[in-house]
Amino acid sequence: MKKKIIGIIVCFFLMTPLIASATGNDKERPSEWIEDFDSYSNGQILDGTSDDGGWKGWGNNSAYGATVTNTMSHSLPHSVDIHTDSDLVHEFSGYTSGQWVFTAWQYIPNDFVGESAFILLDIYSDPGTDNNWATQINFNSTTNLVISEFEDVTLPLIKGQWVELRNVINLDNDTQYFYYDGTLLTNKSWTEGVSGGGVLDIAAVDLFANGASTIYYDDISLRYPYTLTINIVGNGTVTKNPDQLTYLYNTPVELTATPDTDWTFSHWSGDLTGDTNPVTIYMTQNKTITTHFTPSAATLTIDLYKEWNLITIPLENTWTAETLGQNITGCTVVIKFDGDTQLFTTHVVNTPHDNFPVLNGESYFIYCAHDTNLTITGLPLGTTTVHIYQEWNLIGWFTEIPTTAESLGTNITDCNVVIKFDGDTQLFTTHVVNTPHDNFSITRGMGLFIYATSESDWHGEG
Repeated sequence: MKKKIIGIIVCFFLMTPLIASATGNDKERPSEWIEDFDSYSNGQILDGTSDDGGWKGWGNNSAYGATVTNTMSHSLPHSVDIHTDSDLVHEFSGYTSGQWVFTAWQYIPNDFVGESAFILLDIYSDPGTDNNWATQINFNSTTNLVISEFEDVTLPLIKGQWVELRNVINLDNDTQYFYYDGTLLTNKSWTEGVSGGGVLDIAAVDLFANGASTIYYDDISLRYPYTLTINIVGNGTVTKNPDQLTYLYNTPVELTATPDTDWTFSHWSGDLTGDTNPVTIYMTQNKTITTHFTPSAATLTIDLYKEWNLITIPLENTWTAETLGQNITGCTVVIKFDGDTQLFTTHVVNTPHDNFPVLNGESYFIYCAHDTNLTITGLPLGTTTVHIYQEWNLIGWFTEIPTTAESLGTNITDCNVVIKFDGDTQLFTTHVVNTPHDNFSITRGMGLFIYATSESDWHGEG
């Protein structure tokens, strides 16, 4: 193949990259560019006239134009036919920074003969005195290879089907990654890609027949990678497959929402609606999607022993001491402790006196005439705030994940002591925070005495 780069004098110092104007010193990112050849008439010759969408022959020579055709298309109805003298160029302006993805769909017929080229330039002008090649990919019918110019890298040539050519260009890092049918062919510098001595600019694309028979091109685009932002309302996680920082145009991404224990996936909002899970989206723009999880009803059984027990109600409820007692077979007494006054209040079940509300995150002594249990069904507690007073407090562990006395104590400001009461043995176990002794496990539904030397608020940390 006759190489266009022979005889080129790179006047690097004369070049001033084109930058779109913006307010202040910020550079405004140029728009994405898309060409599907469907706005032209069938048989129209793209040779530089005003209705050719910026396409022209190399050097603005109409003899090097190309014909729009409906013989073959990637997206109906048209493509462009590059053959024999075709040397079709489209210039760009302002693509001087950031990440870009140049994509073209190519169809090589089974009877293709010759060697043709797909070219991207970082410097181009019609006079051609300083044109500079960044990418040149050759398609050779003799060897049946796809060849990156001046590199010893090849891939098998694919005929008889549409194939994606994709160049991922990072002008901030001066890199390019060229993929043929999804397989990496070459990665290298953008400015030193072929000619060398180039600039950080996507200046033009050139579809060069080089005397070869027909190759069709369609759906050519210059786009930037897209971001996918996932927000979460409620408790749960979302996985993305593939999980990437950015995505190329039309990349399928599968989203899977997984609720935490006692939570249920509800729906998507934002750039995705509905409640299909998992679901596949296609990245055609930057997208922000919110995943909504809602609490689900849980059923919990707490074993209770004859005589005293110390428990908390870890699910949403509207109980009082009286209704709590009535929901436990054989319960005769419910007692609370007020951290503010450091006093106990006792309610005798089935009497009207001292009937106090059961509060989230607090715990209560109950007295049972025999071994029994309490089974409750409800939603997990939402945001819960328990005020911790100086000296003693009764709190309750309401989260599904267990913890330890030491972990709980270190998560409460100035907490020195954590105490549990064992209904089976009717004995207390005391753990002094920051010591290794008697560091017991804490599970959902347990009530606990804590001692603190200052006031604070506790939200279930531990």
